[in-house]
Amino acid sequence: SITFLSTAEDEEEDVDGGFSPIMNILGFLVPSSGKPADGAPDSMQHAELTKPRKLSVSTLARVFHLPKLPDLFCGSESELLVVKVSRAPPTDVSLIPTGSGLTFVPPVISFTGDDMQSSFSIVGNISGVHDVMFRVSGTDRRLYPCPEPVSVQIFDEWSTGVVDKVVSST
Repeated sequence: SITFLSTAEDEEEDVDGGFSPIMNILGFLVPSSGKPADGAPDSMQHAELTKPRKLSVSTLARVFHLPKLPDLFCGSESELLVVKVSRAPPTDVSLIPTGSGLTFVPPVISFTGDDMQSSFSIVGNISGVHDVMFRVSGTDRRLYPCPEPVSVQIFDEWSTGVVDKVVSST
């Protein structure tokens, strides 16, 4: 079994099957015994690592989990869409969506304190495929990577694709 080394004070969930940052840099495994594995450089063969610690999920990057954006009709507003964060921000973080021909309600998706999710909706103003870009702001913005752009399809008008037949009675 591999033990992850971490400076985290809080240990929540263990991450199994990965490698410690030390292993990735030095290129050898550090088993849970705290001693370097066979094949480690000679200078490390006799070294004992002190205080091996398991890497916890709490030490991993915080991320935004975006919902799948629905197709919309021009002038219509989506249902509420929920954005989640993997961990609540220590203070506050906001996600600001932007896109040509789109209106976001509210314009800023905010997370504070213990908030793990926040809702917003989209109004499509111009038909076509639109890219939604994001910007991260707030006190804890450096803890959260900016999400990649996503696309939303706005249709001109509602249609079923079926031709209606008029039946005349005489």
